[in-house]
Amino acid sequence: MKRFLAISCLSYFLIGLAHVVVGSVLAEMMDHYGLLYQDGGTVVMLQFAGFLVGVLGAPRLVGRTGPRNSLLIALLFLTVAEFVYSLLPSWPVVMGVAPFAGLGFGMVEAVIASAVIGASGAKSASYMARIEVFFGVGALLMPLFAVWFVSLGHFRFSFILMALLSLAVLGCWKFISFGDLNRSLSRPIPEEHDAQDVIKAPYQRNEIVLLVLLILFFLLYVGMEMSLANFLPSLFIELFGTKQATASGTITLFWITMAIGRLYAGPLAEKIGFSRYLFIGSIGALLCLTGFSLTGHTGQAFVFVALAGLLMSGIFAIALVYANRLLPGRTQRLTSLLIGAGGLGGALFPYFTGVSMDTLHADHTRWVLAGFACALALSLAAIVQVSRRKISHSQARS
Repeated sequence: MKRFLAISCLSYFLIGLAHVVVGSVLAEMMDHYGLLYQDGGTVVMLQFAGFLVGVLGAPRLVGRTGPRNSLLIALLFLTVAEFVYSLLPSWPVVMGVAPFAGLGFGMVEAVIASAVIGASGAKSASYMARIEVFFGVGALLMPLFAVWFVSLGHFRFSFILMALLSLAVLGCWKFISFGDLNRSLSRPIPEEHDAQDVIKAPYQRNEIVLLVLLILFFLLYVGMEMSLANFLPSLFIELFGTKQATASGTITLFWITMAIGRLYAGPLAEKIGFSRYLFIGSIGALLCLTGFSLTGHTGQAFVFVALAGLLMSGIFAIALVYANRLLPGRTQRLTSLLIGAGGLGGALFPYFTGVSMDTLHADHTRWVLAGFACALALSLAAIVQVSRRKISHSQARS
């Protein structure tokens, strides 16, 4: 189990890199191809559309080939896609490859998250937050690598690095032994297992409402996070006239505080309660993005970005565990569905953020991001309210 968790952390480090690599060099890509931010947002959208397909298709692939082989297939897609990116082919080829990159890291995330939540029991929040730390570290380091490669005049080296690391992780899953877990990792897990669970415990009315609200919550959160991760440098350049190297550092700052917050997210959420932790994070993100929208000073903007990263750090992992507590017995299906909802948000919201950058200017775009945070807090309030009704209804029936 320890070895499995270690390689899972390494895999999350890789997908952390993969999530932000395009955003880290977006300005250079647009200059190279002579395109607009909207076109860059299209690539991000296509990549996360592939992510959505990978996440939702993961249970079926696991049912046919097993978790380990599913990870190998996913990592092969990611490796090839990043290598093609590095060749700087024609723009239609870039758009054609983007979904396959997303499919690769989406499937990796879904397979590993389901396995960790299903196997770790009461420690699921701590374990999920721990592997999410490595996601944050990957997302933190990629902009640093990108700044270095841009300074060398070769931004495409970012994609070469991604391809090599993806190939290395693929080798880990292929050749490292996990002891007693080898058999379960290699054995197909039929989808019928989940289907039987649903038949035995069908969704009640309150549960359906709760499921819809959870989908909305994940869609909003990942959409907001990916919009920030991909457009923070561009926002600082447009709003404050920040130099490119310094602007790219905003993503680094964002993910530094993300990584720090995730070190403590699991134990803190278990201590104060999942819903309270999520409320603190959601309201805090709203206040930080509102402050970012009101300020005209670069230093203050950096502070708001740092605080936003810290407060948002554990939302995804804790919400995933919280959702499985609210709707127990459907771990694989529910986890894939909610990660997929996040993927849909990650596909759509950056696209609209790119359109906003081109049509409404950066000053209005930061208010759009604050609006996302407001909607996130409202959706969480609705989730808590419906879950309380569900509990009251269950107690009344018993």
